[in-house]
Amino acid sequence: MDPRGETPTANVSMAPRVSGLDGANIALVDNTKINAGNLLNKLSYLLEAELAAPHIVRYSKTDATRPAPPSLVRQITRECDVAILAIGD
Repeated sequence: MDPRGETPTANVSMAPRVSGLDGANIALVDNTKINAGNLLNKLSYLLEAELAAPHIVRYSKTDATRPAPPSLVRQITRECDVAILAIGD
């Protein structure tokens, strides 16, 4: 017997990179930890100042200790071109 067991793995390809962020729909996702919202507020301000007409959409996880619910991931995927997640402390 081998006590280490086996962990199934799957090959997953990465999403294609976007060509730029000007005019992009940008998801800012708050993981609900302390200061994540503050970080995203500053980032939103900087993105709006630096990019041509970005559309910034804010999302929030319900629990910092768990992955985002699949329904939230699907919504972000449908509505946005890129996502930036903040992990604050």
